Amino acid sequence: MFVGRPASSPRRSPTSPASAFSAPWRCSRWPASPYVAFVWANDGEIRQRVDQDADIAAEAGANARWTILSLVQSVVVPVMASSAATAICHVAVC
Repeated sequence: MFVGRPASSPRRSPTSPASAFSAPWRCSRWPASPYVAFVWANDGEIRQRVDQDADIAAEAGANARWTILSLVQSVVVPVMASSAATAICHVAVC
């Protein structure tokens, strides 16, 4: 029995394939988050050092910095916000 398992959820054996995803310590993003955030925060500079066009590198770096928040949030909110921004820009341009 897993600690913190709701009483209404079905019991699974430890060898069940679904049990690997039900344990929070096995699929956590937290250990890698600071390193990924550091790379994303410096993405524009990294791209410029590998000889990417400066304008493209600056825009990609800005996009990567806005994506850092998705490391601690659900994936749904950033995708929804970016889709809304794209739709608004599409209506404004077309």
